[in-house]
Amino acid sequence: MQRRKLLFASALAVSMTVVGHSKLQAMSEPVLASATDSLKNYFPLHLGDVWKYYYEEGLPDTVFGQTFSVRDTIRLGGKLYFDYVDSHGLSVLYRSEGPRVYRWIENKDVLWFDFAVAVGDTYRVNLSGAWKPNVVILSKTAVVRARAGTFTNCYHFLFDDPKVVDDAVQYWFAPDLSIVKMIWPHFIRPVLHSATVNGRHYPGPVLNVSQYHQSVLPKKFYLETVYPNPFSAAGALGQNFTTIRYTIPANIYPAGVSVELKIYNLLGQVVRVLAIKQQTPGEYSLQWNGADESGRLAPAGVYLVRLVAGDFVAERKVVVLR
Repeated sequence: MQRRKLLFASALAVSMTVVGHSKLQAMSEPVLASATDSLKNYFPLHLGDVWKYYYEEGLPDTVFGQTFSVRDTIRLGGKLYFDYVDSHGLSVLYRSEGPRVYRWIENKDVLWFDFAVAVGDTYRVNLSGAWKPNVVILSKTAVVRARAGTFTNCYHFLFDDPKVVDDAVQYWFAPDLSIVKMIWPHFIRPVLHSATVNGRHYPGPVLNVSQYHQSVLPKKFYLETVYPNPFSAAGALGQNFTTIRYTIPANIYPAGVSVELKIYNLLGQVVRVLAIKQQTPGEYSLQWNGADESGRLAPAGVYLVRLVAGDFVAERKVVVLR
């Protein structure tokens, strides 16, 4: 459990160097948080706000608590930042400017969340290290079910560096509440349990395992539309992978189900095996970079994404460009 907590703490910092609050005390100039509360809906910034998350990882009734809060405000270069601190004392500085949220990292402002971007458009996080993720808003109307409630009109962000395997990070933002769900590599899924934001409390109901399955987990098998589609296997369109998402319903708990996710050409030949494993209820996503089993880029054309989960079979078409 301790390892998972540390994974979540490091994931919040997205594997970057986290700024220690104590090192900034000399530059700190606390001010009223309401003075710059410009992004009120999806990234509320108020002193004293608290969010508590639990983990959806492995068996869906396994819960590990983690708390984040806004501890202080800090001025750097004349700009106001809010100090987000987790229960381990790790700190990340954010500020908002209109619909954009910046993070202080590498001694500079880095655009992290852009709520003005249209669905499907991509921008890049400008970092000097090896990890340079592309960011895309997949939806502005997503629905998230968590112990703190059911939230509609959620923004769904995907961070992914096409050069790094299995590093994708996802965020869901709910109006007036901030982040209500995340997915980290290796299917670590922190989901909002309870929160206090701007004086309003979002309680986490007490649920037994059966109630949890019915209220939070998917109700049916489903293979979502592949996105982006078409995509360029050579990366000419700025993104050389496509994302495949699917759900496994609660009614197959606890045994799970055998899942196969494969890419076929129109001749019925297997081009790539993405997954053959036993999986429990939940939401899953995998990326295909357009390569076959030998690592060579597949020819341009139409391919089939086929999901087999127990008796459930579904297919989606995807177009590869070169």
